Parts: sequence; structure tokens; C-alpha cells
Amino acid sequence: MRKIKRWKQGIAVAGVIALTGSLFAGCGGADGKNSGSKGKTGSSNQAGNADTADLVNVNTDNSDGKKTKDESTKAMGRFLENDLTVPENSQFLRDVKVLDSGALRMVYYSTADNCYYAADSADNGETWTNGKSLEELLGLKENLGEYISVVSAAADGSIFVGADLSPDRDNENAQTTADSGEEDSAYDNLKMEFFYLSPDGNVQKVDTGDTIQSSYTFQACFTENGTVLIVDPGNGVAEINPSDGSLVRRYEEGISVDFIGTAGKMLFTIQDQTLHGYDLDTGKPLDNISALTEQIQSDEQDVNWTTTSSFPLMFLKGDEDNSLFYIDHTGVYRYVLGGSTVEQIIDGSLNSLSSPDTGTVAWGQDSDGNFYVGCNAGEDIRIYSYVYSKDTPTTPDTELTVYSLKDSDFIKQAAVLFQKKYPDIYVNIEAGMSGDDSVTDTDALKVLNTEIMAGTGPDVLLLDGISEDTYIERGMLENLSGVLKDEDILPNIKDAYTKEDGSIYTMPVKFGIPMIEGNKDIIAGITDLTTEADAAESQKDSYGKLKFFSSFSISPSGLIQGTIDNSTPAWMNEDGTLKEDALKEYLEQVNRIWQTQKDAIEETKKAYQMGDDWANSDRSGYTNIAGSITDLLVKVNTVAAGGLLSPEGLVYLDSAKKVDPDLDYRLLNGQSENCFYPRSIVGISAKASEKEAAEKFVKFLFEEESQRASNDEGLAVNSKVYEDMAYWKMGKSSGDTIGSIGTSYDTGDGNIKQFVMDEIIPEDEAIQNIMDLGKTLTVPAKSNQIIRNAVTESGEKYLNGETGLDDAVKEIMQEVNLYLSE
Repeated sequence: MRKIKRWKQGIAVAGVIALTGSLFAGCGGADGKNSGSKGKTGSSNQAGNADTADLVNVNTDNSDGKKTKDESTKAMGRFLENDLTVPENSQFLRDVKVLDSGALRMVYYSTADNCYYAADSADNGETWTNGKSLEELLGLKENLGEYISVVSAAADGSIFVGADLSPDRDNENAQTTADSGEEDSAYDNLKMEFFYLSPDGNVQKVDTGDTIQSSYTFQACFTENGTVLIVDPGNGVAEINPSDGSLVRRYEEGISVDFIGTAGKMLFTIQDQTLHGYDLDTGKPLDNISALTEQIQSDEQDVNWTTTSSFPLMFLKGDEDNSLFYIDHTGVYRYVLGGSTVEQIIDGSLNSLSSPDTGTVAWGQDSDGNFYVGCNAGEDIRIYSYVYSKDTPTTPDTELTVYSLKDSDFIKQAAVLFQKKYPDIYVNIEAGMSGDDSVTDTDALKVLNTEIMAGTGPDVLLLDGISEDTYIERGMLENLSGVLKDEDILPNIKDAYTKEDGSIYTMPVKFGIPMIEGNKDIIAGITDLTTEADAAESQKDSYGKLKFFSSFSISPSGLIQGTIDNSTPAWMNEDGTLKEDALKEYLEQVNRIWQTQKDAIEETKKAYQMGDDWANSDRSGYTNIAGSITDLLVKVNTVAAGGLLSPEGLVYLDSAKKVDPDLDYRLLNGQSENCFYPRSIVGISAKASEKEAAEKFVKFLFEEESQRASNDEGLAVNSKVYEDMAYWKMGKSSGDTIGSIGTSYDTGDGNIKQFVMDEIIPEDEAIQNIMDLGKTLTVPAKSNQIIRNAVTESGEKYLNGETGLDDAVKEIMQEVNLYLSE
């Protein structure tokens, strides 16, 4: 029996494909009755019991990106988000539908028994019936499990299912072929069969004949007319009658469609980042949707389908025959065909729609105008209702600005949770560097410093990559000791950031543990950076084509970025200047490692005709070590190194030992001992304009709800959460298999093979050992981006032989001193 796999791209081979089983979603609803907008006001049609004019956000954006309110009127009315329950053991959502009866139906996958289920709720998601397996509903004797690739539920109770019932479906050769680049033949041996459960409970196998030309399909959905739309890869979209399988109509014949959605009598397709609309009654293209097309195509996230477990864009029937709703990561919108504007009725920045871990799967609307949105969030299902509250301000009265040098998914997720608790506060997250422009770290920090000194800066700062000591010395940060006095923070973390007088100006919200995994005999001798270089030299005879020391060691810059964090404290003085001798020693040891790798890198690049870009990606030591585990297991790397940043990271480390008993893992010291990686280091500006809101936000970040938020950006610093076995086991039990990860790799003789590792929850002893280890770490590996850049730039030239050691050290010292003087 196949397992749901999550394929990780390592450095083993350039063409690994990403799979998550066959967890594809439905098309969107045919049962909606509400309204929507993208920042512009428009029609005053009814949306449930709320007038559209009351729903539209009256705020505008000024030049500095902050929202301003029209002081003459205070708009009231907003959809508020509510979390609904989900059935026990539900892991992956496939569809959510508001039935004609008014009940909710959800179809989901459970890894507990490898089955798909349908469950109903008659009380708006407060409770659910015991789920019935699709096999039971369809009268099938065999457990189809992950062989089901398409599921769609209809408002009248119908269910349509597509599954791979080919005799050799367990043969992984098809996927291996795809990994080797022959995508056209990846599913040649598969055979899709379709089943239809009618409203009266009758089940029949649907014979589509030659209508579906592809041997595999990934999306199907009901239309309001009772027909079924099936994406036929490479040949558009087929509309069939589910009762007999006959073809009603084909759309975009001969074209590869990415995904589709329906809104009442309208079909929308996305292909090649373009939106196309069709009238389902006539089959003709919609010719009056130019404003909608322009709006959607202007947001690249809407038209790029990057994951198989959710959709970036979904449609729903509107409140009039010629209107529709759509939903994306920025909110819910309403559009009237032929209109020149698109209206926003739900601002995604005020709820979970904007959270990085939320992937929308399906949605609907009841007769009262309430929206229901089903999402996959990591390993969990989330179903939200959006209920209109006429007494809530359209936009919050208070705007809190949170700044980070680079984009932070964790803070975005935390902001969503915070705004649920404090709906009167809007969290505006600003990133100094977007990555899409030429702004450098230095540029961004100069702007930030100028704004702070002028009193126009952010209220809360994330100081990752920023010299927090400099900000403290200059009196730019508030004392947090009062804010954090009642927060249960791990003593070793809190003490590391507490001054002698008891003041606290910054505190990491999460932390990571530097780890290394490899052969027991090899890693036993690695106690610092010098012995790590010794180990690299001891294994030099094993390096060659796709054979390296670690994933960090495949480029000079990557090697520096992968080893700098737990060495920096050894060469930092209290005033921020560097210890020249310690810095010199660091570069010498890193160079020793690099000299063992050069020939292997060149051999690999030549064999696979790779450019330098292949090896020059960011491989910071803060990167989750989990990303290197598969390369370790397929013998591409001698060791895996990086940060343990999540409970799932420990699952990877421990599961690897079960695959290869000769492996072990331990703390990785650099030039400094007992380091931890501080993550999301938070502080409050001394000139914060919204100090009370800033204190609430910072306090919230350390509370249990925020600390338990699902993310892989760091371990909890809240003692109660960190010491909870359930946190480490992610709600499962020791020995449970929660999934699997895999990679495709070159065996060295031209053959491509697959490797799969089951993810197994560790035993209590393994968890306790890591838990205890984390409590012993006392030295924060503070990462100053300016220093990191200076060391990387000059260090890379030294490792490449372009400059001498003394000159490289001199350049670094000059660069850092110049920065400090400013």
C-alpha cells in the first residue's frame, strides 16, 4: 500500500518533483449568496443581511503604506472569523459544501486508516456526524485510500469520485519516470475510474469512454446544472453527465489547464497564468469580465498553482445571477459581470486567509449570508465561518506596525491569531527588504533608523539580523521586564537576555538547536569547528560526484553561512567590534573544510552540466536540518547539519536512525559552545506611537496559543509548551507514522532511484533527551546581517584563493567598524 509522501528537494538531483499524495480539492461552490471587492467601492446589492456599501473597506492607502480613516465617518460592519470543529482524525480536506438542507458536508482523508470520509454537520460546524468512508458509500469492498485522486461533493448530496484502479498502481516506476524528466509518460500505466453517488443514494460506475484522454486527472467538480467538470491534462476541461458518462461539452480543447473553478452558471479556468471565463449554459466565453481578469491576473499568487493540497483562487455563486464571489490570500471579493470595479467584502489581512500556513480548499455560503471556508494548514484541517457583525468597525481603530528586516511567516501567522483575540487592533507588518528590489540590508537599516529617530518608525521590531545591542545602547528600545514578568519563558533563554539590573530589552519568541547527524563514529569526534574540519579531512577520499561532506559545503558562501552562527559569539566583543584573532581562526577552519570539497564540486558540475548557481543558494545554519536528512540517507552527504527548529525536525532526525542504525545526532558546537539560535527576536521601540497595543502584542507572542502555532521557524520558548510531550508528538503517540518524505537521486551510474522514509513519532526517551539538551544552551547566536554579509563576501574571496587570509580579515574588520561608526 502506498503512503502519502511529501517529496523534499535535496541536492541529490535537480529534477525532483513535489508530491503530496493525491490530495486535490474541489472546484468552489454552486451554492453561494453573498458579495465581494479588491479595495474599491461599488454596488449596494445585498450580501446576506448586510448591505455591500457597509461591507466595503472605506480605508485608503497613503504613500507610506499605512491605512488612514476618513475622520468624518466611522464605517461599521465587518465579517468576523470563527473556528469550527472538524471530525476526529481528519488530516487532509478535500471538499466542503453547504447542502440544500442547510447542513455542512466535508470530505476528508484520514491517515489513521488510509481512508476518505464524508461527514455532515447540522449545527453550522459545532458537531459532526461520524464520517462514512467513501468506499462504504460507493459500495466498494476495497480500501482505495490514497488511490483516490478527485473528490467532489454537490449541494444536493451527490458525490463524484475518481480513483486509480490499475493493477500495477503500487508500482513506483511511473513516478520515477517523472522524476527523470519524462513527464509525458509519468502516468501511462495508470487507469482512472469514476464513480457517482446520486442524491437518492444510488451508486454507479461512470463510463467516460474515450472522453477523458489522459490516464490521470487531478480535479473534478459539480456544476449547478448537475454535470461534472473534469480537468483532462493536456486536453482542456471535459463536462460530462455523471449518470451515463456522456460528454456535454469540452472547453479549451488541446490546452493544458492548471485548475478550474465554478460560480453558478460560470466556469473559470486558469492556464498559463491567465484567467478565462465561460457560460456553462452555452459554452461560450464570457466577454464582460475584463475588470475581473485584470484584477486577478495582477496578483501572481492567484494564478500560480504551487501545491496539490489547496487552491490559490476559488469562485462562488454571487447574490445575483450576474454576480460572483472569489476568494484568495487577500480576502473575499464580489464582482458584477460587466462592472468596472471589484469589491472587497472581507479583508484577509484581518483573519486567517492571509496566514502563510493556510491553503484554501473549498467554500460555500448559507442562506443567512455566512461564508464557510475549508483549509488545509500543514497537517491539520481548518474550517472557518465568516459571520457579519454590524456593530464591529469595518477596520480596527488601532493600527500596530511590526517591522522585520526580512519577511517572517511566523509573525504573519501570529498576527492573525492576535487579531482574532484583539479585533480592535490591526497589525500592519512591514519588511525592510522585499527581495524584489535592489534594497540592501544597509539601505533598509538606514531607513529604519531614520524613521525611529524621527518618531515615525514601527511600534514593534523583529531584530533578527539587526544589531540589537546597538539599539539598546542608544536607548531605542523599551524595557520589557514588566511586560514579560508573568510569562513562563525557559530560564536559560530568559537569563541570556536579562541584564544585570534585571532589565530586558529583547527576547526571542522561538529558538533552534544546532544539530549534526551522521555516522556515530564520525560525529562522536566533532566537538567544535576545528574537529568538524578534522572530520571533513578524514573523509576526503569518499568525496566525488554527488558525494560531499554536508549540504553546506558545496560552495564557499554556503559553507560560511552554514557555520557562522554558532561561531560568531566567539569573536564578538561587548561593544559590537570583532576579535581579530578569533575571526582569523574561524576562516582558517572553514577553509580546511572547503579544500576537501572543491574537486567533488567541480566533478559534479561537469557531470551534470550545472552552473555556479546550483551551489550558491542560501544555506544558513538557521535552516531546518530536516531539509538535509534525505541527502544524508542516500549517501550524498557525510553529515547533515543545521538547526532543529520544530518537533517535526526531531521526527526526521530520529526516523533517520530507524532507517540506518549506524546514524546518531548530537549538538553541533562551532567556535562557541552551548549556543542556541534565537528566532523572531522581539523588541518595542522607545518611540512607539501605539505602546499599549505593542505591549499586548509582545505579551501575546509568548503565550501558549501563539507558541503552539504550527510553524517550522523555531521551538517554543514557553516552558509549559516546550515541556509538553504532546507538543513534541504533535498530538500523536510514539511510534505513529505521520507520513513520509522522499527524494529521487542519481545512483552514479545514470539510474534514478527513489528513496522514501517514514516519519515516525519518537519515543519518550529521545524526546526527553532533546528537551533536556535545549535547556542547557545559554549562548545566543546573535546574527547581525551586516557582519554576516561582510564575513561571507570577504571570506568567499579567501576560500576561492582570490585574496589572502590577512587581507580578508582586514576587509571584514574595516567593513564592520564602518557600520558601527554610522
